[in-house]
Amino acid sequence: MCSSRCLLFRSGTSDGIGEILENTYRASRLQSSACCKGYVPPIIASVTDPRIKRTRLHVLETTRRMLSERNGETITLSSLAKEAEVSRRTLYVHWGTIEQVISEAVSLAPGSDGFDPEGLSTRERVVHFLNSVRDGIHEPITKVALTSLIHHATQEDKAVASMDDMSGKRLEQLRELVGPVSIEQFVELVGPVYFSELVLHKPASDELIERLADVAVELLGSSETVAAG
Repeated sequence: MCSSRCLLFRSGTSDGIGEILENTYRASRLQSSACCKGYVPPIIASVTDPRIKRTRLHVLETTRRMLSERNGETITLSSLAKEAEVSRRTLYVHWGTIEQVISEAVSLAPGSDGFDPEGLSTRERVVHFLNSVRDGIHEPITKVALTSLIHHATQEDKAVASMDDMSGKRLEQLRELVGPVSIEQFVELVGPVYFSELVLHKPASDELIERLADVAVELLGSSETVAAG
């Protein structure tokens, strides 16, 4: 009896990458059948294949373009597949949900400004980090994507997972700058910026960021400089 996952390879358009994924899937089933009868392993495609890399980048760039052009109109896996000229199967295998595609597409936004934190105090590092968070939200495509994910997060766990993934990346950035930071501390520092920008629709002011930097000093310590990580 063929599993529902097998059906993914029986419909949709063929875009070349589908054949790679299907072969990977079939091979993984053969390897597992001897010791784990009935087990259906996850489909894992080699991201080192140039065709897969090109397809993934093309899909993410198409997603960003659709976000900028649709003015809040919902993007689905089907509409994205049509616009990017790939099969819906490809999107499902690589991302699983439209929320995850949007989350990864947002990460294509420029993320490095050449900032050198060496010799700076915790407070100065936090000010820079919070400014980068605010500037990131102001990036038009990122703002549309975040607004869409927040809207869906009230109804869909998948959107919540994508928001968690994006927040996790920001948390790691902060930890690289100032050292250990708990999730609770991260929320206390970054939450007001997101709330102001995305809920109140008011720009997070410099005064707010300065106040949050003072909070960071209380939470994380007041060392004049932070050792390089």
